Amino acid sequence: MPRDPETVRRHAHSGHPLLRREAAVDHALPPELVELLAVDDDLGVRVLLAQNHPHAPAPLLLRSFLEYTGRERAHLITRPNFPTAGLAAFADHEDPEVRALAAGDPGTEPATVERLTRDPDPAVRAALARHPNLPRSRLVELLDDDELGHAAAANPALDSEIIRRLVRNGFRLVGRDQSR
Repeated sequence: MPRDPETVRRHAHSGHPLLRREAAVDHALPPELVELLAVDDDLGVRVLLAQNHPHAPAPLLLRSFLEYTGRERAHLITRPNFPTAGLAAFADHEDPEVRALAAGDPGTEPATVERLTRDPDPAVRAALARHPNLPRSRLVELLDDDELGHAAAANPALDSEIIRRLVRNGFRLVGRDQSR
C-alpha cells in the first residue's frame, strides 16, 4: 500500500532518527528527500536509504559501505550507482572487505592488482584474480593455483588461446608457455 507522501515528508524532516529511518526505506522517496537523508547524521538512516532507494547516490553508497559493517554490507556494492572510479585508493585499507573494493576499479594499477592477489585475505585474493589489469604472467600462474584458479579463469583478460588450452587440458595449463 502506498505511503502518504506528506507523512513520509514529515518523517524525513523529523528530529527523531527512527522516523527518519522509516522514511529512508521508502522506494518512492522524492529526490529532495533522498538528498536530505543521504547526509543525515544517523548512520542507520543513511544505510537504510542506501540499501532501499533505487537511486541512492554514489557517495552515499560508498560512505555507507565504509562506515557500516552489519548485515547486507556486501549488497551495497551491487547497487547500480555504486562508484568504481577511485576505489584503488582503498588497496591498503585495514579492512579486507574495503581492500577488495580495488577489484571494482578499472583504473587499479597492474602492480597493485598483482600485489593484492597475494593478500592475506582469501576473498581479496580471489576478487583481484578476476581483475582485467592483472599482469598476464601472474594471471597464467594463477590458472594453475588450487585456490585461485577458478577466479583467474573468470578474468575477462584471458585470451581465446589460453581458454582453448584450458578446455583441452581439463582446465590446467599443462606444459604452458608463459612467454606467449
